[in-house]
Amino acid sequence: MDYTELVYNLLLLLITTFVPILGAVTFSYLRRKGLVETIKAKEKLVEKGVAFAEQAYWDLEGPDKYNRAIDWIAGQFYAAGIKFDEKDVKGLIEAAVYKMQEAWYTMYDEDDFEEDYVKQLDN
Repeated sequence: MDYTELVYNLLLLLITTFVPILGAVTFSYLRRKGLVETIKAKEKLVEKGVAFAEQAYWDLEGPDKYNRAIDWIAGQFYAAGIKFDEKDVKGLIEAAVYKMQEAWYTMYDEDDFEEDYVKQLDN
């Protein structure tokens, strides 16, 4: 066996070993990238849905408002062709509501609420 044949067999071995590995890694990366984009799209639609429910159904409370938000979000997911299940939507709604409340409480501290409450009682 001369060196040329040895180098040829070594290159063939390397190519047949690393091409499938490279293909699997690339496929995994692309799949994850698509998944991340889908999750971001879901989060964005859910945040819009929660804001919509807060604005449009200001007179509703609790489960009624929650169900209206779920209906709107599910319609948006369906229109966008995004697959979802109920647990995903509920979890994303809870996260969006928490995010809204967190933003609200960072704008106002407890003293502001107490002062407003006392002013309301005085009137």
